[in-house]
Amino acid sequence: MVKFNEIKLSYTCSAYPPEGIYMDKLYRIIKKEDKFYFTDGVVEFEGNEQYIKMLFSPNSEVKWEDVDFKDETKEITKEFYKSIK
Repeated sequence: MVKFNEIKLSYTCSAYPPEGIYMDKLYRIIKKEDKFYFTDGVVEFEGNEQYIKMLFSPNSEVKWEDVDFKDETKEITKEFYKSIK
């Protein structure tokens, strides 16, 4: 599995790109405050996992099935707090 923040994205949706998104730029996924964003390094756009998958494809031999969107750090923290209560 590849973490969501380790892949580069290319716009591959057959529809005209939304305003501010360009076909000739590479994007990456970031997560802030439990929300996903995609960015070109300058501008950030909010989008959930399904929206990102609809607009983009990983820019390598990675397929969406191989991308892990889970936040493991948060999962571990939740389990830790449950165990100490």
